[in-house]
Amino acid sequence: MKLFLMALLSTSLLASAAFAGSISLDTRFDFQNVDFNDAGVTGANADNSRLYFRVGRLDYQGKLSEDVTFRLRYAFTSFGANNVRDNAADAVQFAAITQKLFNGLSLTLGKFNPEMGGYEGITSGSDMYLQSEYFTHKFGNNSLGSSTYGVGDKHLYMTGLRLDYAFMDQTLTGMILDPIPDQAVGATGNASNQKMWGFLYKGSFMDKTLGVMASYHLTPGAGNAFSGDDKTSFSTVGLKWTSSPVLVSLDYNMESADFTPVAGTSRTDKMTTIIAKVAYTGFEQWTPRLEYHTTKEDFSTNSNTFTGMGAVAEYKPIKENNFRYHVAYNSITATGSSYAQDQTRTEILVGTRMLADFLK
Repeated sequence: MKLFLMALLSTSLLASAAFAGSISLDTRFDFQNVDFNDAGVTGANADNSRLYFRVGRLDYQGKLSEDVTFRLRYAFTSFGANNVRDNAADAVQFAAITQKLFNGLSLTLGKFNPEMGGYEGITSGSDMYLQSEYFTHKFGNNSLGSSTYGVGDKHLYMTGLRLDYAFMDQTLTGMILDPIPDQAVGATGNASNQKMWGFLYKGSFMDKTLGVMASYHLTPGAGNAFSGDDKTSFSTVGLKWTSSPVLVSLDYNMESADFTPVAGTSRTDKMTTIIAKVAYTGFEQWTPRLEYHTTKEDFSTNSNTFTGMGAVAEYKPIKENNFRYHVAYNSITATGSSYAQDQTRTEILVGTRMLADFLK
């Protein structure tokens, strides 16, 4: 009888776990040391070091039926009140329901990643080391001078709806999103009827060895201005080569803000970025990576260039587990009319990352 009850309890727990889907804990803990050269760097960009959580989040994914899935991801490393536009806190990264319709067509409603910024833009924060200025819109802790929005800091998670059509290893996506930043439009922002439009293509070729990604997003406003014909566009073309043991990705991103400042003349701010990453997975427990990016920022009468290079070594004690140690070295140099002298930011990261499913 006891064996029967134990078997029944085990079966019930397994059935509940299967119904629940997956509940995972994703954490990355780093020691970070940052140094700037002495080219007039003060204030927010002073040398610093810290021990901190780079990533900390809970991710719940499950099914309501064969055709309806959902996802909720909460980051306990994010802070802030609810946004004006979507009434969701920044800590809520994913909160979406997906309904399969027919013949490869699906509808997603809620908060999700609009997949801007190419392969860099869809890389998990747990696996990012060197980040481009297109992604952060910053050099160190200081925001860049142009009125372009930036991607990762304000466009990584957005609320809206998207239609995905999948066929023969290809996916076409159209989406309607609330413009970001949410609070930039002020107290009356929730009365705005302006929307961001996005279009995305992803495909794989040569037995899924070659991946292709292209996207275009257009939003009203530029910087903090939502008026008249102001608009900002984001364009991306990305390639990814996955042929073990070599992984290579290449992104070309362009961002353009067309606007008229208050009591000013119309202008266009632009930012273009090229990102290249290479990884070698042929070793049993070690994965070395090399990363490079160059960003050109043009705004008003100023022009700046940022060049970044990084080297990474990842070590997995057990290759099959989602647990690793890593060490990374990054260097980014800023030069141009906004800098009296070239400024260089160097960074050392030493840390660990773990991804664990509570139901396994």
